[in-house]
Amino acid sequence: MKKLGLYIHIPFCMNKCFYCDFATMPYQDKRIPEYFDLLEKEIYMYRDLAKDFEIDSIYIGGGTPTYVDSKYIERIFKVIYSLFNIKDDIEITIEGNPKTIDEDKIKTYKKIGINRISLGVQSFNDNLVKDLGRNHTKEDVIKDIDLLREYNFKNINLDLIFSLPNQNFEDIKNDIEYLKLLNPEHISWYSLIIEENTKFNRLYKEGLIKPMEDDLERELYLYIIKELEKIGLCHYEISNFSKENHQSYHNKKYWNCDNYLGIGLNAAGYINDTRYVNYSNWKKYRNEIIENKFPISSKEILSEKDSLFEYIIMRLRLKEGLDLNYIKEKYNYDFYTNNKDLIESYINNGLIERDINRLRFTSKGFYISNNFFVNMKIK
Repeated sequence: MKKLGLYIHIPFCMNKCFYCDFATMPYQDKRIPEYFDLLEKEIYMYRDLAKDFEIDSIYIGGGTPTYVDSKYIERIFKVIYSLFNIKDDIEITIEGNPKTIDEDKIKTYKKIGINRISLGVQSFNDNLVKDLGRNHTKEDVIKDIDLLREYNFKNINLDLIFSLPNQNFEDIKNDIEYLKLLNPEHISWYSLIIEENTKFNRLYKEGLIKPMEDDLERELYLYIIKELEKIGLCHYEISNFSKENHQSYHNKKYWNCDNYLGIGLNAAGYINDTRYVNYSNWKKYRNEIIENKFPISSKEILSEKDSLFEYIIMRLRLKEGLDLNYIKEKYNYDFYTNNKDLIESYINNGLIERDINRLRFTSKGFYISNNFFVNMKIK
């Protein structure tokens, strides 16, 4: 049976972080009950489409899914298990923020099969966290992780950000020391991107914050890779690190261009070479479902060229890299020959490695990979 991932978007949050451009609904708790009514209806809409698939990963993202009462999460899982074929040893992740979990929620998560927690830490410098518009401290993070360990959660991811305004080398070193102490199974450590519709962008345009210098950002990135690998967290994707057997199974679906459904406000899905995105506007999302329509704002059937382009980019995000023979067989395209000068210039500069029929970026190459993608040729 073919495999299918499932992403469910929960948009509710305690507040809007200054860097966040996701579809979130802070200060709108009164809409929580209706939103879960709509989610349930949308899940039912996919019952026929998904009947030929086995769901082998579920990811509950947001927003802050752990912010809502866990009874709503439990309710959605009852619907999912009643409608879909669920793999026995499925990976189920829920995203959360410090100060939004407690014992009752954790007990519910365990009962319904959630076995992976992704906690938004961002930094262990309390001043930097406050400057991000967040209200937790490093003590809150430690307390929550201790509680999760007490209830035998053995797969914890921590999200962090580097290249923050006013962040320095000592802050990153301090973050590494806390990671040694907390010993998570997985780390996602992203470079800050100042997105258009965010408070950070407004502050940037007003000259009140400025991005980190490129040289320092690159130095921090390479330092993070080196130090995390020292403590047993293997660098397996541009921004992701894990202990052995703890790579994010669900996120690898995105990087492998595998099938997944996206359900909820602004959720994206990819199935049978078709990519779609749901409405991000609450009223439009709500009205479509009330009228028994899929709440899809845009849909695109990928051409072979688009599929090839996307596959190359996604696979080169991974440390294991791109199988050149696979590209030849599936797409009838000799990627190496058609990009020989570009590839060999990267190899000569220590940015790409070639291992027989596989290409992969080095750590230094990852940092400037976007330049490669802009210049590569696709049939």
